[in-house]
Amino acid sequence: MNTKNIFSSIIISVVVVFLNNTIFGGKTETVIERTVEQLGVAAGPTHTEYQEFLDNVVIGGEVFATSSIGAVTYTAANLYKKSLIQHTAASALTATLPASSTIGWIPKAGDKAVMFLHPITTGITLAGGTGTELNTASSTKFAVAGQLARLEFVRKTNTDIEVFMTASSGN
Repeated sequence: MNTKNIFSSIIISVVVVFLNNTIFGGKTETVIERTVEQLGVAAGPTHTEYQEFLDNVVIGGEVFATSSIGAVTYTAANLYKKSLIQHTAASALTATLPASSTIGWIPKAGDKAVMFLHPITTGITLAGGTGTELNTASSTKFAVAGQLARLEFVRKTNTDIEVFMTASSGN
């Protein structure tokens, strides 16, 4: 091979590399496609924070501690992300649940949240709010002092909320 052919080959190679990098972009992009599905599970064995899962399940929450005399109405903000209502009352007390229209944290029909009512010093009579129907196994809607009452809030298809109350027997 003579010098002229070697020089021509070098020139052609440089021109090809130049054209490839300027006109044609020069880079080959790699596309990685990934499909992620929401499974409604959480990784790890220990869960210490408030958690919301798919399929209408909420677990965990904080304590709402309050005290009052006479009658009181719990607001939706009072109960949001709460798992325990700890209420100290100086005398007999009636507590009314919030109106269903204000409880945005149970948005869809079938969604539910569970919390417990713990009257500290005096028992509490519970009443439903507007659109929030309180149901018990008996006609008693009373939470005994020092005992827990379980409250399960379930959104109905007509936007009302049904609250199922299971009070301890006081034993």
